[in-house]
Amino acid sequence: MSAYVGLSTILHHALADYAAAHPLSGPQWRACRHIQQCRSPALGGTQWRCDTCGAPVEIYHACRDR
Repeated sequence: MSAYVGLSTILHHALADYAAAHPLSGPQWRACRHIQQCRSPALGGTQWRCDTCGAPVEIYHACRDR
């Protein structure tokens, strides 16, 4: 089975080439940047602890631009 490739990964690899051929507006660039940062430390998050074992779990915030 192939590995999951998310939209943020695709944007990281292909956005510059795509934008060279298809100019993007300011809001489009902003949405692409937010999607690249979605559910990552760049947007912050909340730390939770497992009720069973006490292991910390970091839940990162979504970009809300999908």
